[in-house]
Amino acid sequence: VTPADFGLGEHDPAGLAGGEPADNARLLMTALEGGCPAYRAASIMTAAAALYVAGAAGDLRTGAAQATAALDGGKALAVLEGLRRIAPKAG
Repeated sequence: VTPADFGLGEHDPAGLAGGEPADNARLLMTALEGGCPAYRAASIMTAAAALYVAGAAGDLRTGAAQATAALDGGKALAVLEGLRRIAPKAG
């Protein structure tokens, strides 16, 4: 499976390198806001595969289009913010 299967371009895998939890959270937020191309593509591919497996998308490209729309429309960020409001605080 390659990004092309989802209708996406290639990105340097080094762009997926993580780090400390705070760094990973910052990168995720940046991806949700339209930045971090490698993180964004990986997120779209993961969501597209989940949509396809769940039967909510007929193929990976359709799932990727749905995931991209959720990111670009702010729905993915809104879901994260909702989860933050109801999740117990760590610590």
